Amino acid sequence: MKNRSNPATFGKAAALALAAFLGFGYAEDGIVYKPLKFGGVQEFGSIAKGVVANDAGIVSSTNPRLQYEWVDHFGTFLTQEVVVDQRLNLQVGLGGVFEFPKPEHVIPKYGSSMYKLFFVGPSVAKAVYAFGDPEKPVFSLGAGLFPYKYNPDAVDLGEYL
Repeated sequence: MKNRSNPATFGKAAALALAAFLGFGYAEDGIVYKPLKFGGVQEFGSIAKGVVANDAGIVSSTNPRLQYEWVDHFGTFLTQEVVVDQRLNLQVGLGGVFEFPKPEHVIPKYGSSMYKLFFVGPSVAKAVYAFGDPEKPVFSLGAGLFPYKYNPDAVDLGEYL
């Protein structure tokens, strides 16, 4: 059987992998791979007073109360951006959040550890196409997952549809 592997193709693949690992951009035939982005967030603080909603999402005086309850969670994300022919900008990312639900009570079902939650989902998923001159587009059209603050009076973090 004949070996059909091409050393030049292997070299390009190795260069792309190394560039992604080191965070450098990579370009080929009108396609520009921006540096791979990695980030994280740690949020923490204390709830001075609060009430926990029941499983149906209803808050009543019989629900557990929070008083000076420590709150913390960690999140991380990985994002790749690609520009095609200076007109089409593609972004895709994956992220996750690790947290301890409140109030923290040891539950026999989980042994000696606290109950933990981990969520994984898209951190960004969008495409934007520029019409006209790529430097000064006349019109651009986008689609995807966009953050949207649906309640401008709220001060919560992470309000997205």
